[in-house]
Amino acid sequence: MAIEVRSFEGDATELAAFVSRNWQIQYRDDGYAPVLNPRYFEWMMPTFASGDASNIIAAYEGRTLVGVMPSDPLPMTLMGQPIMTLGREYLTVDSGRLRGGIGRLLREGLGARCREIGARFAVGFVNARGMAGKGRSFWNSMAAERVVINRPSQWIRILDGVKASAAIHDRFERVSAWACGVYGSPLAKGIRTGHVRPYKDSDLPACHNLFLTHMRDYDLAYRWDDKRLQHHLGFPGLPTTLVCEESDGGLAGFAVCYVFDLVGRHSMRNAIIDIFIPKTKKLSQKIGLLLAAVDAARAQDAHLVVALGPPVNSAAALFAGRFVPVPMSYRLLLAVFEAAPALKDVRRSFAIFR
Repeated sequence: MAIEVRSFEGDATELAAFVSRNWQIQYRDDGYAPVLNPRYFEWMMPTFASGDASNIIAAYEGRTLVGVMPSDPLPMTLMGQPIMTLGREYLTVDSGRLRGGIGRLLREGLGARCREIGARFAVGFVNARGMAGKGRSFWNSMAAERVVINRPSQWIRILDGVKASAAIHDRFERVSAWACGVYGSPLAKGIRTGHVRPYKDSDLPACHNLFLTHMRDYDLAYRWDDKRLQHHLGFPGLPTTLVCEESDGGLAGFAVCYVFDLVGRHSMRNAIIDIFIPKTKKLSQKIGLLLAAVDAARAQDAHLVVALGPPVNSAAALFAGRFVPVPMSYRLLLAVFEAAPALKDVRRSFAIFR
């Protein structure tokens, strides 16, 4: 039976189960695979949360799902000019159907969807050279149709060296993880500055103003309206959102902490922290907000925390928060379906890592 590419026809539970199951099969011996909450894709893809699955490119053999390319319209600015893109992640092909051309069909479907909505390219992260994963060689086969941006890269802080090292495949990296766990032990409360508290819906106008100010510092930046930002900050049951208050009661910045299970040699709990704080704010505020988000991750039994490095977060704040850079990790990849000349001038790009 021929493979047909069309919009995904299932629900969030089926999507999360398909991705989680196949990643765990394909990376059980040398890589790492997420255990996704069924609502994860509704959080990351507002159109899907509203009941519209047209941006999730799927491959079917009859009624059987054999591949999927989740994506969602992602308004951005490129060198200050508005542009539409697709945010894409977790390209997945059924483990019994690898090397059957399904990935190529999904990529073609992604390109068709980009053209339908006027998106110039699709944005997502891909594994770097030397790191387990099929994505890099797959996207590299696009030749001139992809752009890889090396910054921001990932920094990590290990909160539990014993559990993190137990999940890691490479023996040398297991020893490094244990040592980094000692380095990442809790910091003294006395170094905290500023007042960090949980986000409230009434904080949205101030957070959106901060977001707009922050995005002006990037060549490639997100262009979210207040509704899209509220979806990301206030989504029930998944993220923990914190705000940092100024002494006058205003807000200096905000952070989102997302904790999930990851399967490697064994299972571990990972956290990802997104920090939104303009460069004009004090370093002490950036550090205080980052450390409060780390505390939120620790409270949810996270063993390892990931944050993006420069230009998204300052190296000084990350070092102060006991994060260390990871040379071999993930890179921001733009799958280009309609050339945008200004891409060659991008030096500072903003992203959230998923």
